[in-house]
Amino acid sequence: MTIKPRTLCKQLPNRKVSLFYSKKSELANYIESRHEMAMALCLEFNDNVDFYQAQPAHIEFLFKGKMRRYTPDFFVRLRNGRILVIEVKCASILKKDAILRERLELLRNVYEARGIEFRVVTDEHLHIGVLIPNLFSLLRYRNKYLDIADLENILSGLSTHASATRGSLRRHAHSLNLSIDLIDIAIAKGVLGADLTQPLNDDLIIHFNHLQ
Repeated sequence: MTIKPRTLCKQLPNRKVSLFYSKKSELANYIESRHEMAMALCLEFNDNVDFYQAQPAHIEFLFKGKMRRYTPDFFVRLRNGRILVIEVKCASILKKDAILRERLELLRNVYEARGIEFRVVTDEHLHIGVLIPNLFSLLRYRNKYLDIADLENILSGLSTHASATRGSLRRHAHSLNLSIDLIDIAIAKGVLGADLTQPLNDDLIIHFNHLQ
């Protein structure tokens, strides 16, 4: 199910609207802040997410005696069929603005009455370590073909270990005349495990015991 996005007004000087194409959802998303871009990247890499869309259809609700219009930042469908909407907010603003918190709590009730989960995600949830820069770096590998046989060939010489550094795996791939990009493709696809809040350098520890 695709939700028709709202029509975006002319860009304001203090608001830059970016276009982010989701290969997962096969559509272009209009992103209105760097925190929303971070959320889009997390959704793109989350294997539990089947589909997502930024700036979907709005709803109307009554707040403090007036009808208001609200457009979520994201509509999300999970692989288990659950539907949720996500609002991305700056944590410092959320902590200071009691009226905003009241409004979001009302919206939670409105959506839950429709059987839809409402989540507020803050920048503190998203910008952990260097997670977002790493996801940007790995994005180009996310949809590339991964030859599992070649990957297993690289790992076969390390069968007595459950982990290795990214650098040692890339060097081993090179010694076998295989592309060193295989390692990053496998990380991007979640086939190899890594703590992506840490720098994506040769010292990053890669886990692969589940493949052995």
